[in-house]
Amino acid sequence: AGEFTSRAFTAGKLDVLQVEALADLLAADTILQKQQALSQLQGDLSKVYTAWKSELIGCLAHAEAIIDFGDDEHLGDDDEMDNELEIHKDAQKQAAQDSLWGGVTQKVQALRQGMQLQLDQAQRGEWVRQGFQMAIVGRPNAGKSSLFNILAQDEQAAIVSPVQGTTRDVLSVNLNLGGMKCRLSDTAGLRDATNDIIEQEGMKRAQKVASQADLVLVLVDAATLTRNCGGEEISLLLQHELDRLAPVSELARGKVVLVLNKVDLLQEQDNCEDNKFTLPFEEKEKLAAMYTISCQTQQGMTEFLQGLTNHVLKRVMGSQGGGEGEDPAQNHHQEDPLMTRGRHRQHVEAACDALERFEVLQRDGLVTVDMAAEELRLAASELGRLTGAIDVEDVLDQLFTDFCIGK
Repeated sequence: AGEFTSRAFTAGKLDVLQVEALADLLAADTILQKQQALSQLQGDLSKVYTAWKSELIGCLAHAEAIIDFGDDEHLGDDDEMDNELEIHKDAQKQAAQDSLWGGVTQKVQALRQGMQLQLDQAQRGEWVRQGFQMAIVGRPNAGKSSLFNILAQDEQAAIVSPVQGTTRDVLSVNLNLGGMKCRLSDTAGLRDATNDIIEQEGMKRAQKVASQADLVLVLVDAATLTRNCGGEEISLLLQHELDRLAPVSELARGKVVLVLNKVDLLQEQDNCEDNKFTLPFEEKEKLAAMYTISCQTQQGMTEFLQGLTNHVLKRVMGSQGGGEGEDPAQNHHQEDPLMTRGRHRQHVEAACDALERFEVLQRDGLVTVDMAAEELRLAASELGRLTGAIDVEDVLDQLFTDFCIGK
C-alpha cells in the first residue's frame, strides 16, 4: 500500500507534509477539505516550516560564532592590567556579546510569535480535516431525533417515537454545511432521574459527547415548558432549563445554541407566544445563538439552518467565513496555510518552547551560551521532523498503511 507515494518520498519529490496531504485529499468529502489538502500538497505548509527552519539555522550560526570566538576576542591583552581596566574590558566584552545576540534575539522572538500565531489557529485546520463536532441534547421527547433527521436529510437516520427514552445510545452522521464537514450526534434524553440502568448509561454518554463537542444544540420543548405558566415566568423557566441541560461548569455558553422547538403548538396556549421567549440580555449575549423552530411544520427551519451554517463557517474560518453568498473555498484559499494534524501541533509547540527557553538563557551572557545554542538546535530539529528531514520512519509507516494499494 502506498508504494508509489513511498517512492516519491524516497526520491525527494514529496516531503512528509505532502504525503499527509495526499492521504487527506483521497479521503476528502467536502470542498474545504479538498482545498486545504491541495494547498498542503502543493507545498504551502512546507514552505512555512522550511522558512522557519532556515531562519533558525542562521541564528544557530551566530550562536556558534559566539561559542567559537567570543572568549578569544581579547587574548592579546596585557595580563597585568589593573582591576579597573579588567572590569572595563569585561563590560566591553559583554556589550559586544549583547550586540551580537541582539539581532539573533529579535529574529527568535519574531519566529516564536509566528509559531504561536499558527498554534492559536491550529484548531481551525484540524476542524476542516476531521470535521466540526456538534451534539444535540435535551429532555426526552423534546424533538432531538426529529431535528437530527432533518439536518441529516434522512427520515430513517434516527427512530422518532412518542415513547420517552427511545434513543438510548449516541447516533452520529456527517453533514456538509457550506462546504464544511460536520459530525452531528443525537443523544439520549436527559431526564431528572431514572431507575433504568441502560437509560442512565445513555445519559452519561450524552453528557460526555456534549462536553467534547465544538457546538452543542440545546433543544427545549417550548410547548411543554410554558404549559400552565404565566408570561412573566417564561424567562425564569427558560433560564432554569438552560442551566439544567447545559451547566455553565460543564459547557461554555459560547458553544451553546439554544433551540426552542414545537413553537407551532404555542398558538393553542392563550398565555404563551413564541415572541415571549427571552433570556436576560447578558445571558443571551453569551450564547452562540438562539432560535425558535418547529420540526413538525418546518417553521423557522430555514433561518436556523442558515444561521447554523454561518456560525460554523465563522468559527472554522475566522473573519474570512460566514458571509452569506460567499465562496468558502475561495476565502479559505486566500489565508495562510494552517496545520492540520496533532503531530504538527506537537512539534511546533516543542519548537516554540525551545525558543522560549533560549530567550531566557541568552540573557545570562557567555555562561549559558552553549545551552542557549542547544535550544536553537532542538527547535530546528523539531521543525525538521515536521517536513520529514529527521526521524519520521514511524509516521511514514502509518501513513502508507492507510493508502489504497497502488497509490
